[in-house]
Amino acid sequence: MTESLATVVPGLAGRGVVWAAQWQAPAITAALTTRGWGLARCWSEIGGGARASQAAVATALRLPEPAGHNLDAFADLLLDLPRLWPDHDRIALLWHDADVLEVVDRAGHDRLVGILREASARLAAVVPGGGPATVFETVLFSREGEDL
Repeated sequence: MTESLATVVPGLAGRGVVWAAQWQAPAITAALTTRGWGLARCWSEIGGGARASQAAVATALRLPEPAGHNLDAFADLLLDLPRLWPDHDRIALLWHDADVLEVVDRAGHDRLVGILREASARLAAVVPGGGPATVFETVLFSREGEDL
């Protein structure tokens, strides 16, 4: 079985997209860095909505345009992560304040998270020819208890 966030960071459960409290970010970052994961970081912008968050995620993951503003391109280009991150077969998107988008635009949040979850599953599939799969997982950080 391929290494996942849950096997690296005690207390995280699930695969593909997982939630964690913002205060856990330093420990999660340190654990993933120590294990050689490629890390992409982004933040939700208060009032920015799904479009701003999509652009932030696309930039953090080094996705080329039009991924920042076109959902279909965003979904397709996520599958290019192995080419865009050639030095890493394990990539984690650390999305800070993800709960902000969930509150201000639940439908937009759910669409983006669904696309990230699907890309994670597709990239983890066995590669034709027996090559290694790419692990791509997302940590959605919540500001739990802070005023939004």
